[in-house]
Amino acid sequence: MQCLSGALIVTILALATEGPLDWQLLSWKAWLSAAGLGVFASALAAMLYFRIVRIYGATSLSMSTFLMPIYGGVIGVLFLGETLSLPLLLGGGLIIWGIKRMLG
Repeated sequence: MQCLSGALIVTILALATEGPLDWQLLSWKAWLSAAGLGVFASALAAMLYFRIVRIYGATSLSMSTFLMPIYGGVIGVLFLGETLSLPLLLGGGLIIWGIKRMLG
């Protein structure tokens, strides 16, 4: 239901800002790409997510969400030329400390 609601909101916003789409301009590659993203990427990710929840539990799986700022910081430093700063290191350390406390 959430995906349907999100798709409806995005469709309304797209129509309001861009106007109606000329469907004939889309190539078969565009349609195949959209189908691949919907079927393989989204469906596979959802199946994997619920399998991990069933095996390890929601608490353990939520820990990966807390690590996303650390991943973002590392990717920014490695690929975008951002500087490794003290607040970035302290924030990463605080996140890891919190995860260790939660896991016991």
